[in-house]
Amino acid sequence: MKARRIEIRGIILDASWDFEWMGEYIRKGMFTPESQVRGQLAEAEAAGEDVDILISSPGGSVVAGGEIINAIRDFPHGKTITVGAYAASMAAEIVIGSGVETRRAHKNSILLFHGAWGVAIGGRGSHEDFAALLGKLNAGIMADLEKFGLPRERIETGFAEGRELTLSAQEALEYQIVGEILGAEASPAPRMAREDEEALLAAGAPEALAACAAALNLAGSETGGNGDGSGDEDGDGDGDKDGDGSGDEDGDGDGDKDGDGSGDGDGDGDSEPVEARAGRLAVELSRTRAELRSLQSAKDREIGELKATLAETETNAARHLGELRGEFAAYREAAEGAAGESAERISGLEAELATVREAHAALSGAALLDGGEAAVQSWPDAVARYGLAEAMKRFPALARSFREARRPKGQK
Repeated sequence: MKARRIEIRGIILDASWDFEWMGEYIRKGMFTPESQVRGQLAEAEAAGEDVDILISSPGGSVVAGGEIINAIRDFPHGKTITVGAYAASMAAEIVIGSGVETRRAHKNSILLFHGAWGVAIGGRGSHEDFAALLGKLNAGIMADLEKFGLPRERIETGFAEGRELTLSAQEALEYQIVGEILGAEASPAPRMAREDEEALLAAGAPEALAACAAALNLAGSETGGNGDGSGDEDGDGDGDKDGDGSGDEDGDGDGDKDGDGSGDGDGDGDSEPVEARAGRLAVELSRTRAELRSLQSAKDREIGELKATLAETETNAARHLGELRGEFAAYREAAEGAAGESAERISGLEAELATVREAHAALSGAALLDGGEAAVQSWPDAVARYGLAEAMKRFPALARSFREARRPKGQK
């Protein structure tokens, strides 16, 4: 029984891109939503069919690729993977990570692996979490490659920042990543016309997605329009399609496609081809991302410094406040102690003064006066100074002496 053919071509997307208007570009092989692959596998399972899965893709979403891997692993019938002209990034991981035992490649097939990458928005913590996620993704792919006997050093070099690990079909065979090399060459990647890119943008696709689709043209030219890497489509190596060696497509030798002599191929006078535009957009996107990362890094660094300064200020303020509180408590305790001692001393002095006054009054008959006040010398002086009632309280001895002096002799 002939196996059902399932193709994974173009950029691998998640199910959110499985729109009706995307159907034309999916059929052209520019995109493959993971939901399309899962649906075709489900149909084959229901029909009891085996499947041959062609993979010719520059990669795409890691999450979507993971869904495809899981669906292939769960497929219960016979399954084969055939590598097209180019299986890179997540597409290459599908080749080695799906658990399919029968894997084949064309003689012009290329497999490319590299470290996972992406863009994180947020502070230092967000970037650290995202970096940890990328590390886990890379560790899984690197472990899969090690199972096939690739040297650890070569794997680590290929997964270093900005590096790639590329395997030809022959190298893939040597490491048993594939078990067979087919005699025929794989067909080239689909080429995208400018109107396709503009239609994608008009339908609501972000510019980055349209640019990635256009970049497939570059991938196609790298692998060769006819599969031999020459970039032409008639197999003679001159880069043209019509076999006359001129490099154009309409046979007049002027290098354009539409015969108007402009060199642009679509008649609008714009000489920038889709490939160049895609390359330019890719460069601009990469530069913008680098600038964003640089700005975010500077922002995170500044925020970190401000937080450190704030924390240091709060720590110093708390320490200084604690010291002031300690000093105040010590001063208050000392003052309260001194006040208590003073009160006790004053009380003692007052008691001692009262005793002295009483003793003086008993001996002299006159009270001990405060301060610099002159002493009372007689009872009339005491009455004149303090009044009779107060004088009686303060100078009882003077009053008694005065009465006795005025009493007639012989009277008691």
